[in-house]
Amino acid sequence: MWVAVGGANTTVGQPKLWYSKDPTANTWTAVTTPFTAANIVRLYDVAYSPKLKLFCAVGQDNTVSPGQVTIPFTSPDGINWTQQSAGIFIYSAPQVCIKWLPINQVFMMCGYGGTSTQGAESHYSSDGINWTSWSLAGSTTPYAASCVAEAPNGTIVFSCYQGTFANGIATPNGTGALTISSPSLSGNLTFSTIPSVSTTTINASAIYYSPTFNEFIINTNTASSWSIFSSADGTSFSQIYNLPVALTATWALYANNLDVCYAQQTAPSYTYPAYSISGGSWTSGASRPNFAMNRVAYGGGMFVGNNQNVTTTPVSGLYYSPDGYNASNWGPVASNVTAYGLCYSG
Repeated sequence: MWVAVGGANTTVGQPKLWYSKDPTANTWTAVTTPFTAANIVRLYDVAYSPKLKLFCAVGQDNTVSPGQVTIPFTSPDGINWTQQSAGIFIYSAPQVCIKWLPINQVFMMCGYGGTSTQGAESHYSSDGINWTSWSLAGSTTPYAASCVAEAPNGTIVFSCYQGTFANGIATPNGTGALTISSPSLSGNLTFSTIPSVSTTTINASAIYYSPTFNEFIINTNTASSWSIFSSADGTSFSQIYNLPVALTATWALYANNLDVCYAQQTAPSYTYPAYSISGGSWTSGASRPNFAMNRVAYGGGMFVGNNQNVTTTPVSGLYYSPDGYNASNWGPVASNVTAYGLCYSG
């Protein structure tokens, strides 16, 4: 089952969310069952736990100072949802992320603490209901956590960027990117700066663990180039791909024996993929104009992503691809699904 979340609704207790019981994601239905939500909520991301057989979605409470409070919701079926907290003090930065970490057996969400001095924040839960704060403060400069991943040995690594902070939004400002790593939920935190490429690294967007490379893969960009780094433990880095074009790194994942990272150009809108098959060298895939792929997931033999293009051709919505790395192969699935985060439960 596919679940996609995103956007704000003006109705209390009815965030925007869609589901598809079609493995190939061709048919989508909007959730109309009222949530048990006290306020208007904008959902940003969703994850699924095979262990718990549970979806968990996170978003911001729009009735509080913009982005100030993150709300978790759970669902056993992707249709009926329950709010599980009155509000967690973690700001919903533009790339707020939640993942299920199967080794540590927790949902992990990350963002930032809300001020320029609080730094990155994370919360985790073993059941989606009870949440524990994990403050990642410790760097000498303000930063936000944009994504999280874990290795088979349980090591957890957050990709982060330093920036400016106002009204609940963290924006990369060109002062640096870093990772925060820990051997476990109870381990000590290590802060490591990702090396610059041609200018100061300004963004570390997505991170995942690759079973083909046996390393973490980190998607980054500078003001003038897009780069991909690998790291065995989140503390030392090797540049494995660089494209000297001013792009914004967006998403990255491993699926179907494929490592793939995405970046986009905003004016005009383009999506650029870079990929590696079976651990081979990284290759540039075909780019696509008027296309802005921000999140991608895999399931049912298909890569499914959200095109958030601001122009009319092609229209915004969900698209699918059999390979995930040739942007020209993405075909429309549902133009009415203006999602941000999405996941597949199997």
